[in-house]
Amino acid sequence: MRIFLSYGHDEHTSFALRLKSDLERRDHKVWFDQDRLKPGADWERYIEDGLEWVSAERGKVLMLLTPHSVRRPDGYCLNELARACSRQLTVIPLMVSTVEPPLSICRIQWLDFRDSVPAGEHEVKYASRFEKLLEAIEHNRLDFEGAQARLQSCLPPIEYDEASRHLPRFTGREWVMREVESWLASGRRVLWITGEAGIGKSALAAWLCDRRPEIAGAHYCRYGNANRSDRKALLSLAYQLTTQLPDYQSRLNASALDAISAETNIRGYRDVSGQTKP
Repeated sequence: MRIFLSYGHDEHTSFALRLKSDLERRDHKVWFDQDRLKPGADWERYIEDGLEWVSAERGKVLMLLTPHSVRRPDGYCLNELARACSRQLTVIPLMVSTVEPPLSICRIQWLDFRDSVPAGEHEVKYASRFEKLLEAIEHNRLDFEGAQARLQSCLPPIEYDEASRHLPRFTGREWVMREVESWLASGRRVLWITGEAGIGKSALAAWLCDRRPEIAGAHYCRYGNANRSDRKALLSLAYQLTTQLPDYQSRLNASALDAISAETNIRGYRDVSGQTKP
């Protein structure tokens, strides 16, 4: 199978190289930018060529989640991710260092490699995680275990397609970014962006979610879509927050999630102290 390996050029590059080598030993073909990039080369063109190469055989994208790869607003791996999503390629996130996954893929179960780095010092754990990765690549089986899986089961996130539809071709709007910066510095609680249908509000929202680390959750309304109803939106937002706010994740995991997810009254809810909130 053809595989696009997306990683940040940082201290985890050696881990990416180890993955590439081990995947190739299992007869997978890996696109790895170190093989093709040269000084003065057209980086964007190479990335497009790599994703085109993977798309030709419906391959998969492995994204190593590290502080460098998911940094915002200028993370190149986020550009690769947006292009991969626009091509509807399967993305398999690998948590190499503790970070908040990009909102565009926060609903996707990630494989935890944090206790396997560096691989040379943790061969037994690495081998176990690598076998699970092969299951995900070859049989579309991700490792649904632990706290993340419990949250995802009780707080099912909505699968939005706004990012994959809008991000690859989004340009301009610098004046909006200036307004956002001004709003963030002002202390005001609400920023309301209005415009006629088709003017680009959803595209702008998707771009802001992808580029602004302050944004920890998003919901895209769509008229008449029952899968984006009020209750589902609240559960989805709660799940997104758990992927971006570790303290919130811990608190929810310590609560009666089954009862919360079964609650049908969206006019009020009980917090962990038992008080009803509006």
